[in-house]
Amino acid sequence: MSDISNKPRILISAAASPAAASLVQHLRSKGYYIIGMDANEYAAPLGAAMCDEFVLSPMATDSGYLPFLAKQLDRCDLFLPFIDEELLAIVNAGAGQIQKSKIMLSADQSMKICLDKLNFQTFCEQNDLAIAPRAIGVPAIYKPRNGRGGKGVMLVDDDAVFSVLSAKEQGILQQQLKGVEYTVDCLFGKESALLSAVARQRLLAAGVSTIGRIDQNPQVLELVTAVSKKLNFRGLVNIQIMLTDAGPKLIEINPRLSGSLMFTILAGADLADAAIRLWLNDEQPPAFTLSEKTFCRYWSEYVY
Repeated sequence: MSDISNKPRILISAAASPAAASLVQHLRSKGYYIIGMDANEYAAPLGAAMCDEFVLSPMATDSGYLPFLAKQLDRCDLFLPFIDEELLAIVNAGAGQIQKSKIMLSADQSMKICLDKLNFQTFCEQNDLAIAPRAIGVPAIYKPRNGRGGKGVMLVDDDAVFSVLSAKEQGILQQQLKGVEYTVDCLFGKESALLSAVARQRLLAAGVSTIGRIDQNPQVLELVTAVSKKLNFRGLVNIQIMLTDAGPKLIEINPRLSGSLMFTILAGADLADAAIRLWLNDEQPPAFTLSEKTFCRYWSEYVY
């Protein structure tokens, strides 16, 4: 058995999800000791097989989540959160409930803005950040205030439905954009400086990207730079942008690592390793040399 005493212990959530598998394997190959957690009891055997250790967790919306997380933080060096619901729980945690210094987190206010799509829309409008405009009629795209992976997002093409949704503040109605969708994986320093940004086209997605192509489009990266000056991010963040005929427009920002971060890693920019080294040891990331390739993700089966 290999000596684990000197390995940094990294806690990762949603560790039994398909999107996490390659990232967990990659980080283990880099010498990290991975403690995985996931709320899916049926996928727990997969998580146990992939990680050095695995623990079944409560849902992030359960009252027992924060006490559970506090115990896990006691035995790890750094926690990489993977889902938005836990970010909401963490940002709203009371003083002393958890060791936030052990979690790769952006500033609380920036997370509150980005995790609420209505607040994010208003913030962008007030700060002259290009975002999909609010819809004044159909067709429109409705997004719930909180959600991830496209959950609850729908096309509204009925006037009566539009009228009902626009009368509530449970979400945001935006104009339907047409163009090329990008996800930009970003690494920010502890003082919120943008250190690295890798843009990729989302050619096909089902919640997370399944086919993506690295494309350092200058217009997209220019918008990312503008965003970085308005919000206080730290660590790994992913920014989603639609490049339209009228220029790039923000879709949303997820203040956490992306589900397809492996595309960026395989292209030559190991932002996961760089982020951990920066957070734990203040090591500045190297200059990455990117390969503009296309990546196709596929799932494999685990039998138990």
